[in-house]
This record gives sequence, C-alpha cells and structure tokens, in this order.
Amino acid sequence: MLKKIFIILFALFISASHEYSQNNKTVQINFDYTKRDGFSSNQIAIWLEDANGNYIKTIYITDFTGRKSGWKKRNQSLSNWQKKANAIKMSQSEIDAVSKATPKQGNVNIIWDCKDNNGKLIKDGNYRIVVEATIYQDNNVLYTAEINIGDKANSQIAIPKYSKSEAKDIDIIKNVKVSFNP
Repeated sequence: MLKKIFIILFALFISASHEYSQNNKTVQINFDYTKRDGFSSNQIAIWLEDANGNYIKTIYITDFTGRKSGWKKRNQSLSNWQKKANAIKMSQSEIDAVSKATPKQGNVNIIWDCKDNNGKLIKDGNYRIVVEATIYQDNNVLYTAEINIGDKANSQIAIPKYSKSEAKDIDIIKNVKVSFNP
C-alpha cells in the first residue's frame, strides 16, 4: 500500500514538474532602439503569426498607437499590424493588455510568456515573430524571425524589409533578435 502511495505521489510530482516547466516557456525579442523626432514616428508593434503567416496574437504595441488609439488618428502608423491584427475589431481590453510606453532609447528587451489571448500556452511548433516600426510618416520596417517553440532553445536574427529605400537610413530599430527559452 505504501509503495502505491509513493508511486502516485511520484507521478503527481513529475506531472506538476512538467506543467511548471511548460509554463515557464518564453520568447525574448531584443533590439536596439533609436528615438526619431517627427510626426507619426517611434511606433512599434510585435505580433505572432503561425508558419503560414496567419495572425495569432499581438505581443506588444506602443501606448500611443495602442491604448490611445493613435492608429485611428494616423492611419500610416503601424499599418501592417493594423491589417494583420484586424485592429478595428480588437477589444479595448485586448489592446490595453499589450500596450506599453514607448521604450527608452537603447537596448530593448520584450518577453512574451508563450500564451494566447485566453492565457493558454500555445502549441509547440514553428512560428513567426514580426516586429514593425513606423519610423517617420509612412516609412516603416518589418523585421521577421522564424522561431520554434518546443523543447529546445533557439534564436534567430530577424530580417528587415523596408517600405522605402530611405527608411533603411533612418530606421529606429536595429539588431532584432528573437530567442525561445523552454
């Protein structure tokens, strides 16, 4: 009888340990930020897509565009995020949950807990992290990195795509790196 109790307790411990380790999965998005002066600038959004490019979740958005609905006033602000996230249909609570102040100039580190909008861990698999920055007016950049969420740590340097050639010279974010930590 004592042996059975020990086996049950051990199984519960292993199960709880596995659940605890699953709940500690994180994705870290790191980049260098340089503040730019000017109207309609310094806006950043980070979101998650599946391997096919389908939108899943907004991870971070600067407060002006998010909580203060700046995207409604300046439609060029984070225009790719607006389309992908179908921002017009997002609830205010969903936007408030991911809206944060524009970061201070320097190295920025955003950590996402690998949970969906309902607080549940997403399934293991391949995903894309997209970082968009509105640099100035309608100059923007999209950084994209493929990441595998699973059992092994991995990281990628994100690849930039600029809306206009001059945007590269005035980019507000550089050196975007995305890392998964199991």
